[in-house]
Amino acid sequence: MAVDYADRASSGLLIAEAIMAMEGNRVFISGPGIHNDNQVAEWKNVTDAELPKIIEGFRRPAEKAQAAGFDGIEVHGANGDLLDSFLRVFGKRSRLLLKVIDVVTTVWGSDRVGVRISPLNTYNSMRDSDPIAIYTYLAEQLKGRNLALLHLMRTDFLGEQEADVVTPIRATYQGTLITNMGYSALAD
Repeated sequence: MAVDYADRASSGLLIAEAIMAMEGNRVFISGPGIHNDNQVAEWKNVTDAELPKIIEGFRRPAEKAQAAGFDGIEVHGANGDLLDSFLRVFGKRSRLLLKVIDVVTTVWGSDRVGVRISPLNTYNSMRDSDPIAIYTYLAEQLKGRNLALLHLMRTDFLGEQEADVVTPIRATYQGTLITNMGYSALAD
């Protein structure tokens, strides 16, 4: 089952089949369960085979960018793309993005890696009930990684969400911070 799910994990979100939550309460005659420690251990094999393939998938382009002569890379964790979608809607939200950053810094070194985030951007149907909390937590996790930069998109393309994301992130993240969006030639 772990191999079967891992083969399909590159598509992004993978929803498991109906899983029996309590012993004796099943929809199908024989089906997987998650109501005892042995079943949890077996499902861990499945979930551990989902993420490493995706994380390693970021290493290859980092190596190719280096071979092409670029000065560094920026990991895109914004605008509803794969890494942003994990930040917004899944448990242990920052884990995937942080693992991707860690793997690409083995290629480049942290001083050549930046990260782009868009806490408020609802583009691609992204929305979070508390973007300040998750992105402040992410900034806390990033500050010890000594990255080249944190690129913060500070507004929403569609204008559906508004908040000051710069102040709390700057208070937490002391490295190079680039902000964009929502500026004009005369203001800010």
